[in-house]
Amino acid sequence: MVVFDVAEPGFYKPIFIPREVCSPLFRGIVPRHPRVITAPQEELQALTLGAQWVGRQTDDGLALAAQNAIAKIGAVLPSELRHLLTDNAFHVGRGTSAPASIDLQVLRHAMREQFKLHIAYSDPKGDETQRIIWPIMLGFIDTKRFVAGWCELRQDFRTFRTDRIGRVKLLEERYPGRMRGLAKRWRTLADAERATATARSSAAKGS
Repeated sequence: MVVFDVAEPGFYKPIFIPREVCSPLFRGIVPRHPRVITAPQEELQALTLGAQWVGRQTDDGLALAAQNAIAKIGAVLPSELRHLLTDNAFHVGRGTSAPASIDLQVLRHAMREQFKLHIAYSDPKGDETQRIIWPIMLGFIDTKRFVAGWCELRQDFRTFRTDRIGRVKLLEERYPGRMRGLAKRWRTLADAERATATARSSAAKGS
């Protein structure tokens, strides 16, 4: 585990604590004498704002994880700063997400374990295809949720809207490679496609 101590004003010194020392933290109990940074107010507000967004825009599993994370942070903050975690200085509205027939916790489990998924996916016309995908990333854009991954049917990276996934089955078969490497490839291709589209749009406006 890594926490931070203030060696000098404005300088954060990382402190590496052996796992056995921090084992109580992994059981939800704060170590007896943790050394942590006294964070500026804006950093604490950014954390609480992010946790509030997760709690109201994602799903129950991630919402609970965000609450637990804020509780652990509050437990090691100086008492005079703890109120910043509950001041409610910001507000995030609750999203009206498109209905999804898939449990996002299943997707996250598949991503963590690098398990393949068998899905029934419908296109905008309602035509359904059976796909085996290698999930690598979850996306939350406006009120829509997406899963990106390698599609064995198309032999390429694809992005799937979760509200168009009719059925999903977790296959206890791990896909090859590392998820981080696949995600990096997907981002590189997505950036290249975006740059090409932007260049074409600029060229069309100039002609």
